[in-house]
Amino acid sequence: MVAQPSLPLRIMKRLAIPFILICVYLMPAKAENQSARIAVASNFQETLDTLVASFEQTYPMMQVQTISGSTGKLYAQIKSGAPFDAFFAADALRPERLEKEGFAQANSRFTYALGVIVVWTRNAELFELGCSEALRHGSIRHIAVANPKLAPYGLASLQEIERQNWMASLRDKLVYGENIAQCYHFVYSGAADIGFIALSQVRSKPVANSRSWRLDPAVHDPIEQQVVLLSDNSVAMAFLQFCKSDHGKELIKQAGYELP
Repeated sequence: MVAQPSLPLRIMKRLAIPFILICVYLMPAKAENQSARIAVASNFQETLDTLVASFEQTYPMMQVQTISGSTGKLYAQIKSGAPFDAFFAADALRPERLEKEGFAQANSRFTYALGVIVVWTRNAELFELGCSEALRHGSIRHIAVANPKLAPYGLASLQEIERQNWMASLRDKLVYGENIAQCYHFVYSGAADIGFIALSQVRSKPVANSRSWRLDPAVHDPIEQQVVLLSDNSVAMAFLQFCKSDHGKELIKQAGYELP
């Protein structure tokens, strides 16, 4: 005769499956705000990827997806309802507008970096020259500049050209990229002989046999890059705080930016 399990054991067996189901039901599901979608100006894409990697290593339950483009185009997408949780712009103007127009969380905007412009070339004939001489060298056919209507780096680059009295000799050679990333590609591919890009691009993607000249930031208006929170997404909030931390600031500085 097979021995029957004791009463407490039988009760435990009967309750086992319901207990497991209750536990599963009570376990918090992976909520939508365990991830965040962040729009970022093209110049800051590489640096943001570095920040995201460090953030996700520190907080493995949180994921950040980034979408890059020109500041102007991302601003327009946000106003049209693009589902971004935060916006790292290449200027202060667009984040301020979003805040005033009710598309951003109040009092969430801050300056995360000050952009630095360099003139960059792969043309070996220019390596031993100064910046002004290189830009006006006879071998130059095309000079890449980001669209000043969309990209703050493009606007600052044109200010530099005008205030240095270079415009008369350079105007017919200027070719405009949609954003600073496209300007980098123009020079890298040889479509442009020289171009105005971000120091961070030179740092993050070093190219052998190239030369860059850092521009004097006092000549053009400061490139004050601001971020603003667009939703109450908790991951986006945590990520912005991470960028404010000493570690986050150090990563931004190492990437080729000045700190505010």
